[in-house]
Amino acid sequence: MYSLTANFQKLAVIVSALLRLFIYFCGKCGSNVPQFTCKIMSTTFKAVVYAHHKKADGTYNVKIRVTHNRQRRHIATNIFVTKEELTRGLKIKSAKVNDLLKKEITKYQEITATIPTAKASCMGVAEVVEYISNYERTHSVFNLDFIEFSRQITDEYIKAGRVGTAKSYECTIKALVRWLKREHLYINEIMVQFLTDFYLWINFYLCGIKHN
Repeated sequence: MYSLTANFQKLAVIVSALLRLFIYFCGKCGSNVPQFTCKIMSTTFKAVVYAHHKKADGTYNVKIRVTHNRQRRHIATNIFVTKEELTRGLKIKSAKVNDLLKKEITKYQEITATIPTAKASCMGVAEVVEYISNYERTHSVFNLDFIEFSRQITDEYIKAGRVGTAKSYECTIKALVRWLKREHLYINEIMVQFLTDFYLWINFYLCGIKHN
């Protein structure tokens, strides 16, 4: 949990400002918003070994095949296997290696889950791979959970008697969670494109519901 001490007062101001911006989006339904034409497609990962990737020492480098929107790319791993660890069809039969690869794939799945659906559906596989490669570097600087911290600020407003502001924040947080389909949002994910995607979602979904 994050403590609302003096060390976090400036951060609380920034988070509050972002929440007010999100509230503005929730209350503003524009009419000149472009229509989405992208189909929602899932991203899949599979560990693969290719015969032509055999090294001089007889080992094979395992690649993770990324499939997104019917396009494919490969991510090299630091895992190498020997002929004895493969079947004739170059399938990995080593339980130890498969456990390592399962963890690697799970990590990639968790990273791609942080991409908003509307954005992911319009991305090419090269952009997805680039997103994955940049994710850990981007998130290693500061990992504040925006949603968790926002809920703490909301609680502080309730204690201070500012119930109206607290309710606005609470509704906005619920909208974010509904859009993201997850309970966590790291503050360095919030960029111009993120705000644009959220604004479009508000217009197409929330505003559409209100008008029906």
